[in-house]
Amino acid sequence: MKFLFILLFAFSASAKTCATNLKSFRELVGDENFALSWIETTADDGKPLVVKITEVSDKLFLQFVKTKEGLWAEGTADICKEDEIVASISKEQIKLGKAAHWAIKMSMKGGAKFTLKMTDKKLKISTLGWKGDFVPEVSPGN
Repeated sequence: MKFLFILLFAFSASAKTCATNLKSFRELVGDENFALSWIETTADDGKPLVVKITEVSDKLFLQFVKTKEGLWAEGTADICKEDEIVASISKEQIKLGKAAHWAIKMSMKGGAKFTLKMTDKKLKISTLGWKGDFVPEVSPGN
């Protein structure tokens, strides 16, 4: 009986919670005002990535656009929290753009997992072979 309790506790402690829309995504990150558009601060080429989190056909959608170059990657994402928040875009859902470097295209051709982590009002996003720091994007006129 004691073993069963420990097993159940371990399973519930590692259970993941997933977001299905923007409201549940903001609940997942623990901020009802979490920005949905972010601009990279670590780009060393003067062309930062802009990341947008939206809903498309009632599903969460991630889009990465390289400033002055165009689409880097996009797709319907499963965004879940276990130990960390991870956005997964399957092989079938990911679209890689011309702005993605060939190494990124090779690493993401089977799909991609992006880890999202908030620190000091910055959003750190990482995936295999790439990472960047982001701040909320301010729209013109704001």
